[in-house]
Amino acid sequence: MWITKDIGKQKMAFLLSTLFSFLIVATRSAAQVTPPLIVFGDSTVDTGNNNYINTTEDFLANFPPFGKDYFDKPTGRFSNGRVYVDFICEYAGRPHVSPYLEPGADHSKGVNFASGGSGVLDETNQGMAMSLKAQLQNFVNFEDGLIEKWGTDLAKKYFSDAIYLVSLANNDYMGGYFAKQELQQKYTPQEFLALVVSDVVKACEFLRSKGARKMVVAGVGPLGCIPAVRALHPAQECFEQGTQMAVAHNMALAMALKDWASHHQEMTVLIADFLTYMTERQDNPTAFGLSNGAGACCGNTAPCGRKDPTTGADYSLCSNAHEYVYWDAFHSTEIIAQGWSKEIWDGPNASRFISPMNLRTLFELSSAHDDEEVAELETYAGGSTKTIEKIDPTVL
Repeated sequence: MWITKDIGKQKMAFLLSTLFSFLIVATRSAAQVTPPLIVFGDSTVDTGNNNYINTTEDFLANFPPFGKDYFDKPTGRFSNGRVYVDFICEYAGRPHVSPYLEPGADHSKGVNFASGGSGVLDETNQGMAMSLKAQLQNFVNFEDGLIEKWGTDLAKKYFSDAIYLVSLANNDYMGGYFAKQELQQKYTPQEFLALVVSDVVKACEFLRSKGARKMVVAGVGPLGCIPAVRALHPAQECFEQGTQMAVAHNMALAMALKDWASHHQEMTVLIADFLTYMTERQDNPTAFGLSNGAGACCGNTAPCGRKDPTTGADYSLCSNAHEYVYWDAFHSTEIIAQGWSKEIWDGPNASRFISPMNLRTLFELSSAHDDEEVAELETYAGGSTKTIEKIDPTVL
């Protein structure tokens, strides 16, 4: 009898041990759907890089009331709270991706090179923001640092596992082409658009050469309908040429990326359509639980967070930013960022806003680091030693 009881205990111990091992493996598997996220772009995804460059207040969001509805303080995000890349990180179950220039930031799970005001072209807001070319140079510096610290093999795995998000071009049109007579004289709208789209594809090819295999590229938003543009028209109307350019850019970008990806079968490229999502909500805000689709919550009488430089008038601030499509004269509210990021992550209408798959699926396609590799990568703070002094974007 005692022998039978002892065997039972042994079996139970074995079963418990097996179950415990299974739970550990299952937990690790669940946690592994967090490949590094590497971000390039403008103010739509900048999480604070511009805090560390020499620029003007027009290209900064590190003062109140920016960040008031989530962080309770300004962080450098051009929003009342989070930007859409923050929500993507949350849905993926990982920390927000830190700015590349933030001293001591942990870049083990990704890095953000975006710069508010930046463009695809070097000339866009030159000297005030880090262009796409400058961001790619920072990426090379980051790559060099990672290789030096862990060796080529581990760095190669990091960059091949990563998901690359590219979100810019808005400033090339509204702060570039339509704002500068010399550009309109030099290029037709079609020629300028082709130049911008071509440079986006070139950047994607450069990243492919560096090991990128999974990319998300976002089109531009409703260029002709942002509050800053509407304010230029007595009836607060949209600027039709801006709207047409946004539609044309997104169509041309999608075609160019699909053609490029067709020649690189190792690539998975997703194309995200913020324009459609945003247009529906600004045109019919009440249908989406919003009250204002045209005006800015913060600003109107002066730039958000500042006095008008000409009249001295103070800025206005709405009582509830969650009812607005636009936070300030150029940027959407956190509620818009949250809704769109949820849709492209795994929303029921995801196929309308991102193709050929949703973001959750793309994240799940990535292989995972083993525990030893993750432990080492968690100690990496790439670029932090270079950011003690503010960087001059003109020399990048």
